[in-house]
Amino acid sequence: AGPQQNAEQVEQDVLAAARAILGRDDVGPREPLMSAGMDSLGATELRNSLEGSLQIQLPGTLVFDFPTVHAISEHVVASRASAMPVVTDEGLADGSEDGGSSCSGSIDGDSVEDL
Repeated sequence: AGPQQNAEQVEQDVLAAARAILGRDDVGPREPLMSAGMDSLGATELRNSLEGSLQIQLPGTLVFDFPTVHAISEHVVASRASAMPVVTDEGLADGSEDGGSSCSGSIDGDSVEDL
């Protein structure tokens, strides 16, 4: 599953993963996963599975914050969209040339206060 998937493909992947973990084929995209029988261990399994298959970092509270397959899918699509840099003729939209990841200080290791 690559990063260029559309919303429908993402939802199908999330639904397949949720159904596999729950051991049920009758879970719908808008059915709350906890009501469908998912426990906290299953929620962690789902997050780990999706992180691997969708190649995106997800919060540990994924199923609690986004309780349905549809909500998780929307979160994944929105996260991917916000993570993609906007490129203009002058460089990245934020005005930087390196994606805004420049370091503004140095760490010399002398003391915690110097950090």
